[in-house]
Amino acid sequence: MALRHVRPPAAGSLGVQMAQHVARPVQSIQYIGGSGACQIAAIVRYGIKKSLHSFTPAFGRQEEILAGGKTIKLFLSKNPAGFNASLRTVLEMGAQEFLIVLNDRIPDGRDVSWIWDVDFETIPDTATVLVSGDRAYDMALRMKYALVPDKKVTGKTPEPRVFPLLWDALTYAQTLRTDKPMYILATYSAMLDVRKILKGRKIL
Repeated sequence: MALRHVRPPAAGSLGVQMAQHVARPVQSIQYIGGSGACQIAAIVRYGIKKSLHSFTPAFGRQEEILAGGKTIKLFLSKNPAGFNASLRTVLEMGAQEFLIVLNDRIPDGRDVSWIWDVDFETIPDTATVLVSGDRAYDMALRMKYALVPDKKVTGKTPEPRVFPLLWDALTYAQTLRTDKPMYILATYSAMLDVRKILKGRKIL
């Protein structure tokens, strides 16, 4: 389905539907990192295990959003270490649909050459991969190289779908009427943009 590049309407109107926040317990201690792991150890040590079941991840960090009937899982990924941790986590969760959003604004850093240090080759050739953001074409090139080796096994080279406008990428994601979640891996400013579009607010 062809998508038009139009000015996004206000959040909550037609187009990308307003999302519902869905609180879920954190599913991967590895993703939380050392600091979070220490906090969890302390909680368990003092017998407050029930707290884990009601714990809601900070915005953009394994946050789950329901938008237009589509489950979206948002992972802040702002450097090679963060991206690799996110990839390991979502692949363990069985991810098959990816939206990778790369921006190069002040909070993200202007130099995006670090994307070549991320293990995108771990994404299976059966996955649906969308790319967007200010540097969508840089990410598309990176993904094209990452997916090339699969041709030797499957006889085909998966191509990422490129959406220069994030609004179009999120609209398309909601048209994928599958029972599989869409996993969004986004740099910091991109994560805020995703939340602004889907929830009408960047934070909280």
